Amino acid sequence: MPIRGTNNRYDVYDNGDSVTMIRNDNTEDSPYNPNMIEFQKPTESTTKPGTYDGVSEYRHNLLVNNLTDTNLDRYTPSGNPAVSTGAPGEASRPSSGSSLTGGFSFSGTRPTYTSPYQDQIDALLSQIQNRPDFSYNYVEDPTYEIYRDQYTREGNLAMRDAIGNSAALSGGYGNSYGTTAGSQAYQAYLGQLNAIVPELEQLAYQRYQDEGTDLYNQLSALSALENAAYGQYRDSVGDYYNDYQLAYQEYSDALAQQNYQNEFDYQRGQDNLAYSQWLQEFEQAQQEAARDLAYRYAAAGMVYPYDDASSSVQYLSGGTGGSTGGNRGSGSGDGDDDYTEEPTTGQNWSYLHDTLLNNYGQDQRNGTASNSEIGQRLANLVALGQLKDDEAIDIAERLGIMSAFSSAVSGLNSSGRVPATSTGSHGNNLTR
Repeated sequence: MPIRGTNNRYDVYDNGDSVTMIRNDNTEDSPYNPNMIEFQKPTESTTKPGTYDGVSEYRHNLLVNNLTDTNLDRYTPSGNPAVSTGAPGEASRPSSGSSLTGGFSFSGTRPTYTSPYQDQIDALLSQIQNRPDFSYNYVEDPTYEIYRDQYTREGNLAMRDAIGNSAALSGGYGNSYGTTAGSQAYQAYLGQLNAIVPELEQLAYQRYQDEGTDLYNQLSALSALENAAYGQYRDSVGDYYNDYQLAYQEYSDALAQQNYQNEFDYQRGQDNLAYSQWLQEFEQAQQEAARDLAYRYAAAGMVYPYDDASSSVQYLSGGTGGSTGGNRGSGSGDGDDDYTEEPTTGQNWSYLHDTLLNNYGQDQRNGTASNSEIGQRLANLVALGQLKDDEAIDIAERLGIMSAFSSAVSGLNSSGRVPATSTGSHGNNLTR
């Protein structure tokens, strides 16, 4: 059977899915010592196959009941229990974050950036950087060619008109004057053509400047698009790291919670273990006290009327309980002494003395016990060796029941139930 234990007061039964403990010493059922204890084993998780629910509670139940399960590791994947088992009856401190042994992991992928405009930007930069300086050759200027053809045509017309007009003046015959006038008219138009060349050069330079400006405008527009695209990339990187930090914080919180729970379970196990050990010692002390009290009754020739130590303690303390100290009040005496509130000078009384004085004083005031009954109780306690002579006398004097106490002592003396002590016979000490 995988379930084993060191608790001899119970028979342990492994039911497969639960553990049952049946008390075997016929002790009366109580909250701290029930006749039957039953708890469930861990069950496989319906949401995460291969994992188990209720493992921590099961370990706790094993610990407080001094049990071990040799198959305990099956409930913890990878053999890393949240709380290590340790030796029977011993709580072992867990490792920090043991159930999160895989460490922190993040499933997100950090974004990368590839510029959609870099090739165009590089091409424009190359055009700007490698663009030749301005130079002008009017012969290669198409505008100049248009003007040249226009002025040449108009010059030819002016030359023919001049020659024709000169021939008409000379009767239709050509002459040198007409030729000269025609040549001058033609040259006049060629002069106008040459005069327009600087203007054409200025227009060419303006076109050169405009082309450069257009290249820079294109570069600026592409740069703006590139900056926008890179800004979106940086936003996505920021989102990635925000998600990363959030996931890490959740992991850290879960790890801290697990460490806290592990420490809490460990401390609870330690507390339960300490309580279990204290309870065993307390039960043993009760049994020993009951046996000792029964022996004292027998030694005093008295019948022991109680079956357990708790009833014996109640009997010894007067039966009504109450706290020590404070105003003990006053009770009716037998006419020989008055009850006093002040303790005897120079005496250091025991806790039992103060408790009995308080309890018996309450019995007097409440009318739950007569002076004779209280005196008999004091005499019995002295006879059993539970109360010193001078403490009993002080209680009787302060309660004003010295006569009742002396009568009870005399009765025990006459019956031979008061044994001698190291300080002398109780009869001699108590009949002052």
